[in-house]
Amino acid sequence: FPVTIEVPLKENADLKPNSPYAVSKASADKYLRMLWDAYKFPVTVMRPFNTYGRINNGHFVTERIIMQMLNGETLTLGDPEPTRDFLYVDDHVNAYLTLVEKGSQKSTFNFCTGKGVSIKDLAEILKNIIGWDGTIVWRATYQRPIEAGTLLGIIGSGTKTYDNLQWTPKYELEAGLS
Repeated sequence: FPVTIEVPLKENADLKPNSPYAVSKASADKYLRMLWDAYKFPVTVMRPFNTYGRINNGHFVTERIIMQMLNGETLTLGDPEPTRDFLYVDDHVNAYLTLVEKGSQKSTFNFCTGKGVSIKDLAEILKNIIGWDGTIVWRATYQRPIEAGTLLGIIGSGTKTYDNLQWTPKYELEAGLS
């Protein structure tokens, strides 16, 4: 079944998970809301977007691209067209610390940049930073069944976060990647 989401994705958007991992996150979101409604348990839902900057972890697209390039490998990727909102790991941690300082509240906050970058453009940016001149083979990895042509853009709206927490990311994509 086709899955479409509104871009930019706001905190009150209907969740439409497209993988087992995404289903687990959406379930946790619903569970926390139930705790508030039933028991007034103080909860805050934090939604960081595509975090990058992990060390020695090739399970995420940015780190996988970097590791393959640094190892001099042919780069094997899936669809070049999807656009994602990439958040540097230091901004991710800073967002959590900011929220802890402000205190818990029944609310949901997107931690994002509000800017979309395609996987193809991400690979090109990394290619330039690293100085890699290898070959990229597109559509060489599997695509999630629900993703095929439906989840091309996942970009967050951080307006509520900016307004309520005065939090903004400090790192532009190229600076974080460097």
